[in-house]
Formats: sequence, C-alpha cells, structure tokens
Amino acid sequence: MTRRASTGPISNPSPTGSRTWVFVISSTAFEEIHQQVGAFGRTAV
Repeated sequence: MTRRASTGPISNPSPTGSRTWVFVISSTAFEEIHQQVGAFGRTAV
C-alpha cells in the first residue's frame, strides 16, 4: 500500500505553505476536539 501525497490542500509545492496548512488544520481540529470534550464533560456530569 502506497499513499499518494498529491491529495488534499496539504500537497502544496511550497514547504512553508504546507506547514501553514498543517498548523491551521491541527489548531482548528484541536479547538473543535477541546470544545466537544468540554461539552461532553458538562453533559456527562
């Protein structure tokens, strides 16, 4: 199995651009997960 890296917006030719994409995606995903965990904790208790 070989994963092609030419899929999605992260396949940017410029390394800085791809790094920015990864940072943005990871930061937004972290925020979303944090909010979901917080909401789940409030409803669970």
